Amino acid sequence: MRVRAKLGVVGATAAMLFGAMAGVAHADSGVAGCGAEPSDAGGVSCTFWFYKPDGNTEAGIAGFVAYGEHISAQDRDVDGRGVFISASWSGGYKELWVTGGDTSRKEANLSIAEGVSVTVKACQTNNGSLINCATRTAKA
Repeated sequence: MRVRAKLGVVGATAAMLFGAMAGVAHADSGVAGCGAEPSDAGGVSCTFWFYKPDGNTEAGIAGFVAYGEHISAQDRDVDGRGVFISASWSGGYKELWVTGGDTSRKEANLSIAEGVSVTVKACQTNNGSLINCATRTAKA
């Protein structure tokens, strides 16, 4: 009887753990980079790429471009995830959420004085939660 009871507990625990893990997907990955903007002397632009678990398929992209001071986000896959980007600077803040998948895209033109530092944050979204975030400093 004890053996059956222990097997019952082990089986119930395994079923509970399996049920809890059944909806968990492998983590996506992200890469971020910033560099001098060739079209804007002194400007620094940043780009954020998000990849599916295979590490090769692009799930989304976001960025800040110093020339013209704008942010953009594109969700490239209908996978239940989206892309978030925000830009904050002295006296301003703007964010974009793109969750439509299938190359849906948003862009915002910002009015930032030349030479101002801009904190740029980009993340994937998962049902309204921000995941896989990265923050970089750009310059308008």
